[in-house]
Amino acid sequence: MHIHLKHNDIVVDATVGNGNDTLFLAQLVPKGFVFGFDIQKTAINNTTKLLEKNNINNYQLFLENHQNIKEVLKDYIGKISLINFNLGYLPGGDKSITTNYKSTIRAIKNSLDLLNNKGIILITVYPGHEAGLKEKEELEKYLNSLKNYQIKYFKNTNNQKAPFLIMIKK
Repeated sequence: MHIHLKHNDIVVDATVGNGNDTLFLAQLVPKGFVFGFDIQKTAINNTTKLLEKNNINNYQLFLENHQNIKEVLKDYIGKISLINFNLGYLPGGDKSITTNYKSTIRAIKNSLDLLNNKGIILITVYPGHEAGLKEKEELEKYLNSLKNYQIKYFKNTNNQKAPFLIMIKK
């Protein structure tokens, strides 16, 4: 990921969770900017605390469903270098609150227009729980319909419940 990004790039963490990915992204683009989304106030608070603790100030967080990414970031169409999705539930949080395949697919559709010419979407999928398995199945169906993008899967082929990574490249 760090090879792909420049210090002044604009990136998005579409599911900030506890902020670890957001922090990592902010450190990769110290002269750039990070936008973050989550539907849980706890996630936004946890991320804010982590970023402040690490003296990070090149970010803006939205208490917003990631499916609204294009509407919220309408001024950044064609300008985003990387959009990261870490699906599932908030680590240490309520496991009944998970990402949902319908809003995730809408978020990915809406993210495609935000990417610059070399933009990438990274998606970490967790098929080890019921909602995650459904999300995986529906996401794979949708991704198979994308013809103008390179789509790569990085997965453990002998453990179907293990988390895996999907990369969508413009």
